[in-house]
Amino acid sequence: MLTVFLGICGVVFWYFMLPHLVFLKFWNIRFFFDSHDIGRYFAQASWAVSEKRLYLDIQSEYPLFANLIMGTARWTASFLEPVMGPSLSPQLARFTNLMSFFWAWMSLAWFAYVWALVEAVKLRKINLWLWLSPTPLYFALYRFDIYPAVAFFLALYCIQKEKEEGGAVFLGICIALKGYALFLLPAFFLYLCHKRSVKDAFIISAIAIAPFAASHLYVLITAGMEGVLWPYRFHMFRRLNGESTYDAVIYLTQYFSGETALSIRDYLNASNLPKVFQILIVFLTVAMRPKSFEDLVNTFLLGVLGFISASWFYSPQFILWIVPIICFSNSKPLFLGTVLLAWLTYFYFPILHDFEHLGWKFNLLIVVITGLRFLMMATAVHDRFRARSPLLSKGLIAKT
Repeated sequence: MLTVFLGICGVVFWYFMLPHLVFLKFWNIRFFFDSHDIGRYFAQASWAVSEKRLYLDIQSEYPLFANLIMGTARWTASFLEPVMGPSLSPQLARFTNLMSFFWAWMSLAWFAYVWALVEAVKLRKINLWLWLSPTPLYFALYRFDIYPAVAFFLALYCIQKEKEEGGAVFLGICIALKGYALFLLPAFFLYLCHKRSVKDAFIISAIAIAPFAASHLYVLITAGMEGVLWPYRFHMFRRLNGESTYDAVIYLTQYFSGETALSIRDYLNASNLPKVFQILIVFLTVAMRPKSFEDLVNTFLLGVLGFISASWFYSPQFILWIVPIICFSNSKPLFLGTVLLAWLTYFYFPILHDFEHLGWKFNLLIVVITGLRFLMMATAVHDRFRARSPLLSKGLIAKT
């Protein structure tokens, strides 16, 4: 009931306030509204209201499951256009379609966010501080990452309840929405081998990979190999964006030698080193050999943080990948680190990003956020192997 009540309140709020939020900017900073990605969702979801074919007539950089969510919002918006029109000023009447999509998108995302918030607080009241931090709220509304985040939350919830098959289904949905979770499957397989059996581990892992495989098979049949490759081409050719771990290293280096920093940037943009690091992260998660649920939480956290830290680029909405995992962590340092990361990320984007992109304050904050991520990774590894200590297992050392 609380979810429904808060959801309805949010929908009503967006209906009356969205036309004002669109133009509400201070010092040219997107404090309250960001139309950039939603505008792309709108354009790439035109297949839902036309005869255009996805991946054939519309070249989308998003996987099929993500496009289904965008298409649902676009289809819903087509029914809202006559309703939204009267709420707009005459000057905005021509933008009725786009505004209707904004309204539909943010309303649907709001329900997903509120549901995750309520369920997370049911687990632990302190989780409220995670979900109500500015960055998770901001990107839950303006990026589709809220949906893989909810799927990941449900996966961990089922696994905690020892319903591994259900957890595999939701993990599979997360993988189909955002491929990063695919890097976690080897560690999940080892966990299943310990908790169940090797046979069960193969079956449950197959369940987890099924949505990803089925969606690609469907695209292959309907749009050919070109359609399958379209979502990956955009990311394959992305390079340093000024916000990644490598950029943080460059910012530190340029204080000593600008020429060396430039050489590092050129080398990284031309090399496959980030891919190698991401593969190494998979081996690190396997080395964690999770046996208990808490082990698995620490392993998943290492995998996600490692994946985004090793990537060529970093996006602020990645915080939504981390928050669901921390909801199940018993580590106070990791919880506090995530809350701090959520607040610092909002200052980095949108505030400093829009105010003085690549200024020294922005660069410094990227360095601090990068250091915090690696500190959290080290903490996850420490907690995992400390829990494996023989002294701990005999109760000779108290766990913190």
